[in-house]
Amino acid sequence: MYDLCCLGDINIDVIVYPIDVVLHGNEQIVDSVYMTKGGIAANCACVASSLGLGTVFLSRLPSDQIGEWLSRKMKSHGVDMRVSKSTKTAGITVALTQKSGKRTFLTYRGTNTDFRIDNVDFGSIKNSRHLHFGGLWIVEQLLGEPSERILKYAKENGVQTSIDIGWDFFGWKEKRRKMIYRILPYTDIIFLNGDELKALTNTRNKKLAIKFLFDKGVKIAVVHKGARGCDIYTKDGKIDIPAFKTKPVNTTGAGDAYAAGFIYGLLNGYSLKKAGTFASATASLCISHDPGYMPTRAEVNNLVKTYQT
Repeated sequence: MYDLCCLGDINIDVIVYPIDVVLHGNEQIVDSVYMTKGGIAANCACVASSLGLGTVFLSRLPSDQIGEWLSRKMKSHGVDMRVSKSTKTAGITVALTQKSGKRTFLTYRGTNTDFRIDNVDFGSIKNSRHLHFGGLWIVEQLLGEPSERILKYAKENGVQTSIDIGWDFFGWKEKRRKMIYRILPYTDIIFLNGDELKALTNTRNKKLAIKFLFDKGVKIAVVHKGARGCDIYTKDGKIDIPAFKTKPVNTTGAGDAYAAGFIYGLLNGYSLKKAGTFASATASLCISHDPGYMPTRAEVNNLVKTYQT
C-alpha cells in the first residue's frame, strides 16, 4: 500500500542561472548550469518521498540511457517506478532563471506525449491513499476521457485525488478547457496559480473563478501567489498562508514541492492551515537551495518551528 501515487509528466530539467533579461542576440555568461530530473508529477513524487511518504510514480520513459538515468534519479529519492517504455526521446525543459527568481521555460515534451491510458498501472492507483495527477497539458494523450476515467477510478476505490494542470502552451482554447472540466467532479484538490485560475475558468473575477471550481465538484482550491504565499479555498472560506521569507536560489519546482508538502500534511491528519504552513516551508527550502535538493520532514518541521518562535 502506497501513501501517494503520482501520475504524469517527467523530463530532464536544464536549469540555467542567474541570467539577465533574455534578449535576441544577447550573449551572456552564467554562473551555474544544473541538469536534474523535472516535471510537475515527477518533482512532487521525489519531494513527497523525501518527506517520508511511500510514493509510486506512473509515466512513460524512453528505452535508452537517458530513460535509465531518469529512472535511477527517481529511485535514488526513494520513489518506486511503474513506467512503460517508448521509442521517443525524453522530454527536456530548459529553465532560464533570473536573479529575481523569474523564469523562462523552453520545453520539448518528448515521451510525455506518448503516455496513454493503456500505459497506466491502475493497480498502483487502487493501492494508494492519494493520487496526484500532474502536468496534464504535457501528457496530452490523457486529456479528456482518459483522465476522467483515471480520476473516476481513483474516487470509486476510495482514493483521495489532486491535480496540478500547469500552463496550457496552446492558448487555453475552450475545447481544451472543457477537457479539464470533465475531471473536476472527481478532483478533491486542485493546485494552480492566479494566471492559471483565470485562464481555466475564463474569468478575471477570482470570487467567480473559485465558485466555478466548486460548482464543478472541486473540494479544495490551492492558489499560489508566488512570494506572497498562497490562498487555500474551501466552501467555508479562505485561508491565507504567507510565504516563508528566503533568498531565492532556484524557484523551479517550488509549486511541485508545495503540493508534496500539502499532501503530506493532509495524509497525516493536519488541519488545512497546518498543512498549508508545512507546504509553504517545504517550498521555501527548495527555493533556497540548488536544484536537486530534497527537503526532509525534520528540516521542514525545524523551519516551521523557527518561524513560530
